[in-house]
Amino acid sequence: MRLELHFDGTGVNIDSPVELRYGKSLVGVAFDDNRDDKPAQVVSFEASDYGVLRAAGQIAPYKLDCCKMYFPGPAAKPATYRGFVYHRPGMNYNPSKISTAGLSTHNVKNRLGISGKGWEHNLQLSLVATVNFIFNRFESNPNEKIEIVIPASYSRGGITAIAFSQRLSETLQSMGVSQDQISVHLNLIDPVAGSGYGTLTRSLKRPDYRYCLPTISPIRIG
Repeated sequence: MRLELHFDGTGVNIDSPVELRYGKSLVGVAFDDNRDDKPAQVVSFEASDYGVLRAAGQIAPYKLDCCKMYFPGPAAKPATYRGFVYHRPGMNYNPSKISTAGLSTHNVKNRLGISGKGWEHNLQLSLVATVNFIFNRFESNPNEKIEIVIPASYSRGGITAIAFSQRLSETLQSMGVSQDQISVHLNLIDPVAGSGYGTLTRSLKRPDYRYCLPTISPIRIG
């Protein structure tokens, strides 16, 4: 089974008015593309309930052998792609409607602005979907090999991809899943963490500086 995840950068949403005017982002191009040898079916969250996944037609998402999901960047305006509505991360977020397999206590609310805040919402949803895909597949085939691929992730989406790989590794290890069954491949484009992620200490605390510059610790890839 192959699951593709695509994390876009701050303010970017596939087929949004801005993208239709200026052209697709690299993440949008990768998501729109299909491998000739193994085309992927688009899977998306139900707009009214993030605990439910749906695919085109009556196909059951967890039965797909190859599928892909797109995650708009923080602060992106809502857009529609092939009948699927992609909201700004956190816009309709209701933690009570997230599956308990999400394994996250993030309380991300509706975030505005262009600072890139709110990417944790995409992190939680991608973990929910991936963990559910893995264990639903294991129910019918406990020995199945599952390939998780992030063909393109940009800016804050690149950081989301890194954090996703780390959290997924920790989660599956705690659940006793063999690392031989799960492979994760990342393609990162200009990952931008932001000043609050991975901060160790603050430097340049001179009074003539309005903002202190943070020292960012390396981010471990799982």
